[in-house]
Amino acid sequence: MTTSTSTSNKARFLENAKRINDALGDPIPACTPAMLDEANRAETGEIWRAPDGTVAVIDLDATDWTCSKTPNPETVQMHLLRYHILVPLAAAFRQTRDEKYPRIARRFIEAFLRDHPMVEGWAPKRHDGATQYDLRIGSSECPGWLGTLHFFAESKTFDDAFIETILAAARIHMLHLAKNVYPDRNIRAMNGEVLVVNGVRLSFLAEAAGWRTQGVRVVNDVIRRQILPDGAHMEAVPGYHGGVMTLLTSLWRLSRAMPELGLEIPSERIAAMYDYHLAATRPDGELISMHDSRYAPPTLAKPTPLGGLRAALRKEAGLPAITPPNVQVFPDAGQAYLRDDWSADATYLTFDATTRRSFHWHPGRNAITLFAHGRALLVDTGYPFATAEFPKYGHRTAHHSTLNLNGWNQSHTNAQMRVRRAPGYELVEGFYAGGYWPLETYFHGPGLFGEHHRTLLWVHGPNHGRVAIVIDNINTTSEVGHKPSVESVWQLSQGPVDIDPAGFRATTRHDRGNLLMLFPLVPEGAALTKHEGEREGPQGPMRGWVPTEWGRLCEPAPMLRVAAKEYDPWQANLVTVLVPFASGPAPKIEASAVGPDLAFGGRIAGRLDLRWADGTTDRVMWIRRLENAITRQHGIDTDASLVHLRFGPDGKLAGGLTVDGHFLVCEELGGQDRIGDVARC
Repeated sequence: MTTSTSTSNKARFLENAKRINDALGDPIPACTPAMLDEANRAETGEIWRAPDGTVAVIDLDATDWTCSKTPNPETVQMHLLRYHILVPLAAAFRQTRDEKYPRIARRFIEAFLRDHPMVEGWAPKRHDGATQYDLRIGSSECPGWLGTLHFFAESKTFDDAFIETILAAARIHMLHLAKNVYPDRNIRAMNGEVLVVNGVRLSFLAEAAGWRTQGVRVVNDVIRRQILPDGAHMEAVPGYHGGVMTLLTSLWRLSRAMPELGLEIPSERIAAMYDYHLAATRPDGELISMHDSRYAPPTLAKPTPLGGLRAALRKEAGLPAITPPNVQVFPDAGQAYLRDDWSADATYLTFDATTRRSFHWHPGRNAITLFAHGRALLVDTGYPFATAEFPKYGHRTAHHSTLNLNGWNQSHTNAQMRVRRAPGYELVEGFYAGGYWPLETYFHGPGLFGEHHRTLLWVHGPNHGRVAIVIDNINTTSEVGHKPSVESVWQLSQGPVDIDPAGFRATTRHDRGNLLMLFPLVPEGAALTKHEGEREGPQGPMRGWVPTEWGRLCEPAPMLRVAAKEYDPWQANLVTVLVPFASGPAPKIEASAVGPDLAFGGRIAGRLDLRWADGTTDRVMWIRRLENAITRQHGIDTDASLVHLRFGPDGKLAGGLTVDGHFLVCEELGGQDRIGDVARC
């Protein structure tokens, strides 16, 4: 190709890049001291540095592109092959105009082109496939080669010949992508964006019009097929949802700037994605680590203001500035997010009944997480490990705050969830009925029948939440000699926790943000145990870990288990009481409970009494699985399936709730119908 043609292609590329940047914004952030330091360290081949200071250095003269000998190879691969290093280098060059930064960038790019000849029919290696080579070309998530080229084109180092080499290599990459668009999940959305955006950047190439057309069709299909009616991405994984939301937002902006492309992205669909993203954000501004989302530290020194991205998006889209509700339910995702307000100190609960639609799902139906007083207390371990030391830890039902049988996994069977509200209350019901199965690699062995019904009753009170009461029923049948163990698991964040095995209670001991846990109803023969940093061995499976760096490091974190071995009755009932408190001594509460039961003549209601130090009492009565009326039991007569009564120190009714109730007669309160004195849902 002649120099004049190269110059012409460069000019056309820069013109197209300006159009993209005018529509989407500057892809390179302002250079911070940390970015400048990263750019300087890249001169020696350093491609990645862990929080603990561990580094990965690449020999650009003899490069191992698998990164097999570096710490955390998968993470280093992503940084290297997706060319994340170009962003700090471009930012440093823009700020300093020092030619050394383009020289470093050119060395990294030339090393890849040296070892991967760009010929017709090129295909990425296995370690470079699906989510590496396409991001390397350039996307909104990762600017890559083409997203940074307009900056480096201002340097002497990126001469016309080298720019032409990069454009030719990008063309080869795009030819492969056009024939290998991923069929589903977030990767399909990313592939569609890469085709559209780079089809615009490379519009002077003969194939570019076809890339744009194909990409638009893929993106429009993603909007229709992958974005659920409730606004969640089909994988319903907060971390991956955020990535798809970001790239679809870019394409939405592009559709407004370039309507001729034919992108069909309604503003309301993008706004609904921001609703989900905000709901799945903890009070400190971190995403909840549900399913394959990254685990966040339990507390942050500087909380991130909530709602800013959502508010800005709605304003940009011309949509009304609607304040999101405290309680948000996403029925298509199968998730509920509850908070008492939008402050950094809010109490925040999540309930997981997620439908499995992808590789990134975890079998943790009916799992609960809890954040209160500025700290994550009950947590999901998030993205699992995949190393010899931590073989996919966090990817089993027994690693989540829910029930299991024999430590086995839930199946892919869909779960049910129902959320109801009343003033001062939230009530969530989850029902999983897919049995429990031993897992070997990706295969299930012979399992057993099992149904788990969980009720979460959140009773509000002063100082960000009074108490959350968790009522469990698990039903199983098995032959004599094959009775399963019943396990109730509670995974806490890092930090000290004291347990009283005899009294069935536990208390965290953080400086601020704590949790009192009471277990007043457990199966006969059950024991309360703490597990922290335990590895696979004769004493049992791995328990009590949270990841601090994906794929490489983790920290011990206490896991509490209430477990009954070889439990004989078909029905097991449990009650767990969660009382968050800020600091100091734990609240003094006396708890007692009797369980519900089945009877041939009807149903026997369970009862929980919580007696607080201030003289108040919370009483909860319920029928197994909330499936019938309580009728005349425990001193009340009602057609409700669950009743909560709060008595003041004087014994008078101070508030209450009935679920599906139309009358409530209480002997202690004079035998009159008091349905009008309590909330109803």
